[in-house]
Amino acid sequence: MVEGRLIVGIVPVYQRREEFDYFPLYEEKAHAYCAVGHPLFTANDITPEVLRQYEVVNHRYAIHRDKTNFVNYDSQSASASQVEAVAILVLTGRFIGFLPEHYAASLVREGRLRALCPEHVHLSTAFNLILRHNAPRSPLVKAFATALGVDLKTPL
Repeated sequence: MVEGRLIVGIVPVYQRREEFDYFPLYEEKAHAYCAVGHPLFTANDITPEVLRQYEVVNHRYAIHRDKTNFVNYDSQSASASQVEAVAILVLTGRFIGFLPEHYAASLVREGRLRALCPEHVHLSTAFNLILRHNAPRSPLVKAFATALGVDLKTPL
């Protein structure tokens, strides 16, 4: 989109850029997780402060300022670009990492992951439909937006 080759995008929004109009779609909630074999998997009385003592996977695209409230950036000895790679590293039992709640749900049900302090440690990411600011809205773009339930007259 930035280079002008794309017309529309659905993106997580960590910061806004002036050249785009943003239309809200949904919020994605993420929690900190650990896996079987990690010391916190069977621990009791875990607090957000305890999490800061453990190695965490840095998810390079998920740029949340709030993460620093929960993890120590000096402990980020592993990094990944995609959710699946973060999950693989967490499943080694060596790291904690932030994963979207919906992505981790089946692994939690299977007993392979555990959410850590979910009532206190969570991140929320807005997903928006974005369009280049002041660009003409083609009938195809309008139909796509309508299918998503987006009113193109009211950008954020």
